[in-house]
Amino acid sequence: MILEMMADNDDISITRTQLRKFLFLRWPNNCASRGQAGLWMETTIEAGEATETKLLSKNKVLSLPKYSNWLSMTLLQYVDTTLEEEYVTTLLWEDDKYWRTRKEVNTLLMLKFTTSMATLLMRDKMFRNAAEKRLFFTVKNEYGQIVALTREDGCAALVV
Repeated sequence: MILEMMADNDDISITRTQLRKFLFLRWPNNCASRGQAGLWMETTIEAGEATETKLLSKNKVLSLPKYSNWLSMTLLQYVDTTLEEEYVTTLLWEDDKYWRTRKEVNTLLMLKFTTSMATLLMRDKMFRNAAEKRLFFTVKNEYGQIVALTREDGCAALVV
């Protein structure tokens, strides 16, 4: 369920640590320990509902099976998304609250950049590039994702 919510936001992978945290927050009674969260993840992988991929950075991430091949693509490390990043930054500055949902931003990106942002892989890459440059932040919790100019604005928006 969390992996599907992330995929709905064009976020195709998650680390075990982050997923464990979301499981604790979303289902505190059913997943009260690291062991239970680990067992849930292993069961999900064995059932074929998720795959675990080792990235070039040696980190292991979980994703839905349909995205596992995309995670091993190395060509995307050379993609320049500066124009798209500037567009999102401008969107956030023009908004009175300085944040938007990630789904909203994805929709606007697809409308404005019909070719370069046509695939979720390219949109995901744009968000990763912007995070490395600290242009804007994607704040996540177990229920959704917010794109904001600062981490504090994003955290405040998740509470609302």
